[in-house]
Amino acid sequence: MKLASKEKYLKKTEEKLAEARKYLDYLEDARNQAPSAMESRHDTSRETLEMEVAAQKEVIKGLKQFEEFLKGCQEMSQIKEGAEFSIEFSDSGEKMQGALYAPISVGLEGIRIITSKSPLGAALLGKTTGNSFSYQVGNSQISGKVEEIS
Repeated sequence: MKLASKEKYLKKTEEKLAEARKYLDYLEDARNQAPSAMESRHDTSRETLEMEVAAQKEVIKGLKQFEEFLKGCQEMSQIKEGAEFSIEFSDSGEKMQGALYAPISVGLEGIRIITSKSPLGAALLGKTTGNSFSYQVGNSQISGKVEEIS
């Protein structure tokens, strides 16, 4: 991955982490202010908020893992974790530019992440510029060509 892309992805990840931490603070405050089971056996908002706090902590954990992954990315000549790539699909002529091959997918706006767990990701693993790829989704065979890797 090129340095400019790495910096862009790290910035978006840091922004998302800041949002996630702010939301976690909000959830924890709301949970702490909600009545406990001893105060109101009919109000379960504290338990619900506790589950949301735990889920938000997992989001933050995933974003931190993704940030560490990005920090270790280098420029590459084949598609593997850390590669940024562009492909063209044969049937439609559609192009996917600037996609990132990563071990986990996190919801970062404007960044298309492909993992090895997806059919496309499995088909692309190890490919180099100019290689063709194909994979099956349902009854459809999808194919294309790797245009660029960085």
